[in-house]
Formats: sequence, structure tokens, C-alpha cells
Amino acid sequence: PPTDEPGFMIRSRPITLADGSCLLPADFNPSIDPEFVSEQSGSLFFRSDRDLGHWQATEIIHSRLGNHQPAVALVSGGDNDRLVAYCRRGGDYFGREDGMLVRSQSPDGGATWSVGAETDFPNPNSPVDFVRLQSGHLLLAYNNSAFERRPLTVALSTDGDRSYPHRRDIIDGDLSYSYPCALQVSDGTIYLFFTAGSRSHIKYARFTEQDITGEG
Repeated sequence: PPTDEPGFMIRSRPITLADGSCLLPADFNPSIDPEFVSEQSGSLFFRSDRDLGHWQATEIIHSRLGNHQPAVALVSGGDNDRLVAYCRRGGDYFGREDGMLVRSQSPDGGATWSVGAETDFPNPNSPVDFVRLQSGHLLLAYNNSAFERRPLTVALSTDGDRSYPHRRDIIDGDLSYSYPCALQVSDGTIYLFFTAGSRSHIKYARFTEQDITGEG
């Protein structure tokens, strides 16, 4: 395995890069309190060789409140893949006005990463998902609240992560909706799986890119 040291955790899916290597998102949290994510926590990545026999860890991405559980997507290809990751914030689980998703980018296929920067997307310390669609557009799934794990919202970027003008609430209500996982199948349909309530059961939504933009 990439590591068996205590404090490391993996949630998000890995991606395969153009050279055949694998990039595995991970995070490190030194806190032993299950209700608190240390400000010293941070996201990182393990990058493999093509045979998956050797793994190299990146430096930890630090930010003001700490961050964890990064979700990564390819933004543009070429000689050096440009990647972007969105991470859930650290700290407690009580919600705070200044709780925002943390963003980092890599210009070189995940070898190096920028310092974590807080975004305009609110985050109540809940997981996100971030994927590149067949069109090349980018889909971000997150809780559009700094205090609650509801609503569960998707945002679409058609300009390479520069802006997200297209947003739609997938579900709202009295329950919590979290741990999103987005998957696009061959016919273009997007499936978004997520937990509901106290993570007691799993729901899913089915939609297309056009449903988000309002062109469907």
C-alpha cells in the first residue's frame, strides 16, 4: 500500500493520468478527537508508476483551518497535466460563517501542489466530489451551506474551473445529504450517489449536463 502510517485516510477515487500513472487522493489528520479535524490536517496525493509498484507522496497541502478528503480532476492535458482539487475544510462540525471549500492546483500532473486557498463555496466540514465530464466540463458536488449538510448542490464549469455559473440543488429537506460520488456513464447520464440522514442509507439522483444548464 502507499502507506500504513497512522493518521492517513483515503476517501475519494483515484484518477489515471496520461502517462499511465495513478494519482490517489489522501489526507493526514494528527488529531485523535473524532469530532475535530486539526488545523494541521492537510490533503496530499500518492502518485504511482505505471505498474503500481512504487508510490511517491506529495507534500501536504496546508490551509487556514486545515483541510481533508480532496477530490481531484484533470482540467487540461498536454505535456504536463493540469489538475485541480477541492477539499473539505478542517475544524469542528458546528458550522461557521467563514467555513469554505479549499482549492489547490497542480501544473505538473500532481507532482507539486499550490497552498490551499479558500473559495466562495461554503462548506460545513462535509465531503465533496469533483469530476471531469465527457464534454471536458467540470462538475462539483457539495453542500451549499456553511452550517448544514443540505442542500446538496451541483455546480458546472464550462471554462476550465474559472467560473461556475450553472448551479442546481439536487435535494433539500430536513435530513442531511452528504458524501457525494458522481459517475457519468457512456450515454452521458450523470448519477450522483449520496448518503441521507445519519449516513443510514444511500440515495441517488440521475440527470444530464443539460439539466444543470437549463438547456434540457
